[in-house]
Amino acid sequence: MAAPFGQPFFVLITFLLEISNIIVYVKMNFQEDNKIRLLPDFIANQIAAGEVVQRPESVVKELVENSLDAGADSILLSVKNAGKSLIHVIDNGFGMTKDDLELSIKRHATSKVFKSEDLEEIKTFGFRGEALASVCSVANVEIRTKKNEDPHGWRLDSEPMRDVSVEPFNCDNGTQIFVRNLFYNVPARKKFLKSNLTEFRYISDTLIKICLANPDKRFIFYDEDSLIFDLKPESQENRIVSLLGKNLENGLIKLDYENEFIKISGFVNQPHISRQNRSGQYFFLNKRPIQSNALYHAVSSCYEELLSGNQKPVFIVNLEMDYSKVDVNVHPQKHEVKFDDEKMVYNSLKSAVMNALSSENYLSNPDMELITSASPFASVTFGDEKIFVNKMTGEIVDSKNNSFDYAAKNFDNSQNSIKPRLHSAFDDIFDRVNDNNYTIPIVSILNPQEIKYNYILNRFILIPVDDNLLIIDQSGFHQRMIYDKARKFYNENHSAYSVQQLLFPINVKYDSYSESKLNSLIHQFNNFGFNAVIDGEMISFTEIPDFIIQGREEYILNNFVRAVLSENFTDIQQEVEKIQTSLAESSSVQNGTELKEEEIRNLIASIQNYKIPVFSPKGKKSVIRVSTQEFYNKLFFSS
Repeated sequence: MAAPFGQPFFVLITFLLEISNIIVYVKMNFQEDNKIRLLPDFIANQIAAGEVVQRPESVVKELVENSLDAGADSILLSVKNAGKSLIHVIDNGFGMTKDDLELSIKRHATSKVFKSEDLEEIKTFGFRGEALASVCSVANVEIRTKKNEDPHGWRLDSEPMRDVSVEPFNCDNGTQIFVRNLFYNVPARKKFLKSNLTEFRYISDTLIKICLANPDKRFIFYDEDSLIFDLKPESQENRIVSLLGKNLENGLIKLDYENEFIKISGFVNQPHISRQNRSGQYFFLNKRPIQSNALYHAVSSCYEELLSGNQKPVFIVNLEMDYSKVDVNVHPQKHEVKFDDEKMVYNSLKSAVMNALSSENYLSNPDMELITSASPFASVTFGDEKIFVNKMTGEIVDSKNNSFDYAAKNFDNSQNSIKPRLHSAFDDIFDRVNDNNYTIPIVSILNPQEIKYNYILNRFILIPVDDNLLIIDQSGFHQRMIYDKARKFYNENHSAYSVQQLLFPINVKYDSYSESKLNSLIHQFNNFGFNAVIDGEMISFTEIPDFIIQGREEYILNNFVRAVLSENFTDIQQEVEKIQTSLAESSSVQNGTELKEEEIRNLIASIQNYKIPVFSPKGKKSVIRVSTQEFYNKLFFSS
């Protein structure tokens, strides 16, 4: 039996509601005394577009994720002018009816959230209900779509500030979307786009993440009619090799870990195929690409004894867990997520990686009880108060109530939110240029052998001094010490440090194109305590300064030579300055390296030769003094 109220009645009600909204808008916006007015829809949509559509990559991400949500197993992306002129996505998903097509470009229209409880378990990718509406407000959009069971499809044309047209159209099953002339009507936004190369890189990086997360899908990618890749469905390992390089073939270790809360799969690298940057690192949570400093630390800490210097691990990690146990809506682009139990996820991932590395005999059998009980948070006591520091992000847990017992309960993000950051919270103090504008000698206030200190994050040494706090950045200050010694050695006839003779020479290879530059630098090297000669394609060192760390000589010398040769000099003064700076940076202890008590006290003793603040060779504060009140106000209780 036919429903008493069909489609015509629904259209009539919608029309009457629109008329009612227009009347309310006119009445509220044309009162002479009103200072607050309702925005017209086209302006509201452009504002919403600012959150959803930041660049062409944002459109690509939304459209490709919508295709995945629509059940597509084959997706084609074509862009022109780095997406500024055209973004074209074709999929073989479910397609849409005429009514769904018309609603798809309305604000707050979605097929994925119907009740508030749905927000607690987001299982789809694009779900905000504003993506297409936002795109349509800043570009010309054409959509062609057809459901498998329908005799024909439909075509929608949308231009900002113009009526939408929908008409029957013969097309294949699935959906095609053309986005043309992005930001043509918002020139202020358009002028902030980067070069085509940069914008294309954003698009490519995003598509690579999606391809890695969905190896069972086919992805085709064109740029200006040139085929970039055509990836057939394959295993994730083969997909990794296809996208990230043949050098990873036979160099990956499989992850396979599961407990009652989480399942972890994917791959980590064998140490010999590590990289100099973080370009090969990906986390996926329920197939969604995410970023997390805490998770990065869980993986990288497993490689501490396997990689040297600036080498970074390569990993593709898939996390699967209950959707209700994670909030993906804490970031506008959903890059970051919040776990109900961050400690559990951290320890589970670390266990998974340690198991994988030990299975290939890169690590001895790990003590899993020790790993799972280890907290990613460090406890630090100042006077009668205790604080907790996230060792991965440097963030500080507010503990002014002094009732937080970390050993007794897991960290609860809902009560004590720690938002991941790209640097330590202590860096905020070191980077402030308006504070600590003083030069204070401290010879009389410190006794290095008796002074009490706190050492946190394997980086910062904190010393209470009266009602102040002295904070030392170990790497920056050590760099300054070595820099000053090298300068004194050069200027004052080799009196600042001694030179040690090597039992066996250390050879450092250099590129042939650097030979002419190197010939002029060898003499300067020797002015800083080295005995170095060019031997074929090698620099042979037989004597080095005594502050170069034993056991790391070859690594330090390689970094030192590489850094010096990377610069161009116009005079001898620049040569000398670069050698001093590179020597200090290459030879200094690195942040993250745990110092012994004797080493810490040696640093404390050396401070007495300086006035505060102390700056590193590149001008960053490395020793500062702040009042206790300022320290608490800035780091704990600031809004």
